[in-house]
Amino acid sequence: MENLEDNPLPFELDTANALTICILVCVSIISMCLNNELKIIA
Repeated sequence: MENLEDNPLPFELDTANALTICILVCVSIISMCLNNELKIIA
């Protein structure tokens, strides 16, 4: 139980890391889609 007391917010940190990874993936996918649309328009 000492480890749990040393790290009081393990789940919050995990969710924050997961949200950051999801945001990065979404941004990369959106940028790829925009690049494809620009190529089609050009």
